[in-house]
Amino acid sequence: MEWFMGLNPIAQGLSATIFTWAITALGAALVFFFKTVDRRILNCMLGFGAGVMIAASFWSLLNPAIELCDNLGYSEIILPSIGFFSGGIFIILDDKMMDKYSYGVITENDESIKISNDVVASIAGVAVSEVPGVYGMAGGITEIFGKKGLTKGIKVEVGEKETKIDVNIIVEYGARIPDVAFDIQNRVKKAVETMTGLNVSSVNIHIQGINIPEKRTAEPDTQEIVEPKNQ
Repeated sequence: MEWFMGLNPIAQGLSATIFTWAITALGAALVFFFKTVDRRILNCMLGFGAGVMIAASFWSLLNPAIELCDNLGYSEIILPSIGFFSGGIFIILDDKMMDKYSYGVITENDESIKISNDVVASIAGVAVSEVPGVYGMAGGITEIFGKKGLTKGIKVEVGEKETKIDVNIIVEYGARIPDVAFDIQNRVKKAVETMTGLNVSSVNIHIQGINIPEKRTAEPDTQEIVEPKNQ
């Protein structure tokens, strides 16, 4: 580290900024190599990220605040605690406000816009059609994706601020069903919440069948084996 300490302060700041950017970009670039992520791995990644943020909050904010209060002769518990909980309350209130106004809900004369079940079903259908491993929708009669097939097999219940979605699908033979279902849930939730502003309370996946190629269903040809006669 002696070479780094010998650099100009501006060069040190620039190098540190480039290094942190490169590490962040490298971690974000992993999304280009994985179409789906196992839920257990995702939970571990979220837990690791939460731990890093908690550690950063303590060592960068709380610990310096405690030391400063000690040097100034103030309580080491009261003032840092007030700052910590005030920040938490601010984040909660900010989240509530963003949830209410971030999607630009248009109101006129205290009447909000109503979104029909068919609109939500169409959005969900397009999202499902983009998931690898899904052969088609299932709703009484199995259909491959098309104008009518996009909403076939999708049941939607829309409330004032949230919606519940049930998806009935046919999967391709060989596709890993848990990964397909998890991918559908993520894509449908993101698409519906982004386009409508509704909170998606649940996305229930119902696997109604598997599309098996004709080559696998066809009976194999049989040949009669004749043993040579001893002469």
